[in-house]
Amino acid sequence: MRNKTSRALATAHPALAAAALAVCLLASSCADGSPSGSTGITPTMATQHAATTTSTRPAITMTAKISTPRQGGLVSWAQVITGLVTGLPAGMSAWLVIQPAQPTGYWPQPGPLHPDLNGWFVAPTTFGLNATTDRGEQFILMIVEATTAASQQLKQFTIVTQSTGMPGLPDGTQVLTQISVTRS
Repeated sequence: MRNKTSRALATAHPALAAAALAVCLLASSCADGSPSGSTGITPTMATQHAATTTSTRPAITMTAKISTPRQGGLVSWAQVITGLVTGLPAGMSAWLVIQPAQPTGYWPQPGPLHPDLNGWFVAPTTFGLNATTDRGEQFILMIVEATTAASQQLKQFTIVTQSTGMPGLPDGTQVLTQISVTRS
């Protein structure tokens, strides 16, 4: 009975069956209590079937979220930002960019972001020109995705001390999410 169920699982859901097989082979016994390897699905069978089956799973969805600070929150001049970025397409990177509410340009922060395996990131930023000016000013904090060429432009901007922001975001960037904050 177990072999028939396992084979039916391999036929209907090859990726799930392959994953179950991998867990089963690594463990001393399978979830159903059968000894390891007695599912009736061989590694070759699972791999061959998974390779010949078209996946019907939806594409990975891109997620971008700023966790701290919160929308409408207060920030200091030097502020640590936390958030989540997942599902970036190959060749794309994510950056934090700050724009003063009074349009004076875009200020990419040192980057790109380096999310952990789950997509969470922690990144230092600065809001305003220095610690004593720009108090009470509003800023827009955004996560942007950037192509390789756009990332090079953002990186170049952060390397050299600037007195004005970028007049616009480079071609090849797209805002994924943004919040408004006020400098304390």
